[in-house]
Amino acid sequence: MKTINDLAFAQAGDQTLLLNLHFPADAPPGSGFPVIVWVHGGGWRGGDRKTPPLLALERGYVLATIEYRLTPRATWPAQLDDCRNAVRFVREHARQYNLDPERIGAWGKSAGGHLVALLALQSGLPANRQAPWRIRAGCDYCGPSDLELFAEPKWRARFALLHEVICDLLGGPIEERRELARDASPVCFAHAQCAPLRIVHGDLDDVVPVEEAETLYRALKAVGAATELDVARGVGHNCSTVETDAQTMKFFERTLHLPA
Repeated sequence: MKTINDLAFAQAGDQTLLLNLHFPADAPPGSGFPVIVWVHGGGWRGGDRKTPPLLALERGYVLATIEYRLTPRATWPAQLDDCRNAVRFVREHARQYNLDPERIGAWGKSAGGHLVALLALQSGLPANRQAPWRIRAGCDYCGPSDLELFAEPKWRARFALLHEVICDLLGGPIEERRELARDASPVCFAHAQCAPLRIVHGDLDDVVPVEEAETLYRALKAVGAATELDVARGVGHNCSTVETDAQTMKFFERTLHLPA
């Protein structure tokens, strides 16, 4: 495996944002490697890009593992802006690194899944269809989809940690930042032309409720969007299993139109 480490893709104040490119062993035929942008989890306040799903390399993808600004140093929408800038960098430097700029997908877990869902849903909005940060498909593992919901006492009590990290993301109580919470909620951007989105969630998740996945899936189905939901039975917040990951690879093969 060849890796190019620490490529600077954006400058945010005094912080230089970096990504790594991990390459599979064999060069692809045709126009270059398809790319999966990996967005890490960690409640928007932790985590790093060092543990991507290397399975993707075995299937012929380049993995672009990215970082983004974390809370409390940065609040919404800095995290989404950084993800957009990372995708933009990959697209704009595609020829330099033998990448295919028209076959870029994204995959993320937890907070990263939330950010990937927003990238996918917003990619198809009319104003964004030629945006340099658009993606062709996304996979959201156990990300929250309706951040405003956790202002409600029932959900706040059951998922106290999620409520806490959402407040950090928004820069204050959800109850006082409802408009910002909606701006950060994938469910508010469901529309027919969004990039295909695969949603994976464990039914025993005690960090982000499985209802968040079901709510987003229903909203996408209601408008005729391309989506699929995989609820992993008997699985908690770490919903990455051999089976879910294998199905995710098949999803990217279909949506990024890899050769047989």
